[in-house]
Amino acid sequence: MALSTLNELNSPSKNHLYKDIGLDQWPIIYCANYNIGFLGMEKLHPFDSSKWRSVVRFLRDAQMITNATIVQPNEATKEDLLTVHTRRYLSSLKWSINVARVLEVAPIAVLPSFLVQRKVLRPLRYQTGGTILAGKLALERGWAINIGGGFHHCSSDRGGGFCAYADLTLLIKNLFTYYSDRVKKVLIVDLDAHQGNGYEHDFLNDDRVFIMDMYNRQIYPHDHEAKSAIKCKVELTNHTNDKTYLRLLHINLEKSLNEFRPDFVVYNAGTDILEGDPLGNLNITPEGVVVRDEIVFSKCIRDKQLPIVMCTSDGIEHKRIFVLFSGSKGKDGHSWCPDCVAAEKPIEEAVKSSLPSNGVFIECFVGDRASWKDTNCPFRTDSQTRLTDIPTLVEWGTPKRLVERELLDTETIKILFEED
Repeated sequence: MALSTLNELNSPSKNHLYKDIGLDQWPIIYCANYNIGFLGMEKLHPFDSSKWRSVVRFLRDAQMITNATIVQPNEATKEDLLTVHTRRYLSSLKWSINVARVLEVAPIAVLPSFLVQRKVLRPLRYQTGGTILAGKLALERGWAINIGGGFHHCSSDRGGGFCAYADLTLLIKNLFTYYSDRVKKVLIVDLDAHQGNGYEHDFLNDDRVFIMDMYNRQIYPHDHEAKSAIKCKVELTNHTNDKTYLRLLHINLEKSLNEFRPDFVVYNAGTDILEGDPLGNLNITPEGVVVRDEIVFSKCIRDKQLPIVMCTSDGIEHKRIFVLFSGSKGKDGHSWCPDCVAAEKPIEEAVKSSLPSNGVFIECFVGDRASWKDTNCPFRTDSQTRLTDIPTLVEWGTPKRLVERELLDTETIKILFEED
């Protein structure tokens, strides 16, 4: 193939995810399609799957942005995803049970595939498109923020930890393809509380990518193979505070920038480092997070004049989730399970009178009688649910649960709601 033809094929104008924006727009990327919401099931993972809407609402209320200044991305297509992902992996996502494993939300396994594709995976594809677009905008404006993305647990052939698409790998691969004259070396600064094992697998033997990963070594994912890709590894322990965290960040970011001398920076800015986050288990204050972001942006943009993309990654809304598992209801509006029917009224009374202000109540149906009796029923086999009987009421993410006849007493249910 002639060089001129190759250059034409690799022109940014050929990438439908790259779009031009107006001079009155900020390089802040978001659209309503980012948010996941389907019958409350998205709340069964502690990751806040509608946080992106909350972030944008806050920025609008503070008059920092308007609908007109926000950049709306295109959805990443199968062809876009295949530049990194294997066909086998993408095909596996056609099965609801595989999506349930990747997102760690067991009830998704029993949903029809077309609903999972539309309500769960499509929002993640929009966010992936947003991350890729951010690369182009950062080169043009010096910086770009995707209010979403940062799926750092997903690699080309494996997802996990609520990460179904490898948007960070896709961002970097697209930069190398479409901006090869400007971007030859990329620094990843991952300040999410978790190790970014997804893209680390993808760039294990790629000297063009330098990874600085600062994470709590005592929590998920404990991926020792992926750690060999990290060039600057900063391992934290539970309850690390602002002073220690910011000191380590300052030293190691300066070291990484000077040692590698990148052309571009990808910043994964998870807020699960905040004190009280049940997944990150660190003790960083909101003020500490602000200083963290200021350090990264000032060192990269002001000191080094480097284009930077920021993705918001992990971070949750602090809610107590209560899930009632019961048998599916028939046309009469009642479950085939007699105990489930008997428990309806006392549960309803307890929810109305005693559900905590930070509580969310979700009813999840396990299917018909045959589905429930099947020994391979995902609600029985999944490590998070481990159901043996219905009805069962659990506080998600805790060992607290009430089973069968325990749910016939309103006062007993109230006690479950009161405990925290």
